Amino acid sequence: MIQKFVEDLTERIDLVLIAEYFDESLIMLKRELCWDLDDVVYFRFHQRGQDYKEKNITEKMNLQIIKWNKADWDLYQHFNRTLWEKISKEGLHFQDEVKELRRKIWTLEKQCISSMQVSEKTGELETILSSEIPAYNRYLCRKMTMSEKEYIAYLKEKLSSKLKRRGAV
Repeated sequence: MIQKFVEDLTERIDLVLIAEYFDESLIMLKRELCWDLDDVVYFRFHQRGQDYKEKNITEKMNLQIIKWNKADWDLYQHFNRTLWEKISKEGLHFQDEVKELRRKIWTLEKQCISSMQVSEKTGELETILSSEIPAYNRYLCRKMTMSEKEYIAYLKEKLSSKLKRRGAV
């Protein structure tokens, strides 16, 4: 039953992003959608600070978790494997693009972020923007620190403006 579900999903979904290989996943997404690198550059949000991460999971506990979550584990294994199959067909420059993405993220983090601190309420890292962002990156830095709700509103406004300019609305 799980295998049939995985096969059905594979027919309908072209790409699944894998968290452990997020940069590689984003480069695949960039290539499949013909996007630019700036379209996939990101800052890490909603990430737990080290003090909030469980560190004492034994091998026995890990195996039990996999057993309890067999369907999820099978899905993960399948789409992780298919991601790497796709990557293997992308050629020599794929890893160069991954390195370029990581370099750009590192550069933007240095230019945009003054500090990151762990929220006492949620245990998540909070990003504090620098007050001295270079003018050429100010827009990108602000956009990258928007919440999901703000970013969706931004995308809706951007689409609405484009449609109005084209006379479609």
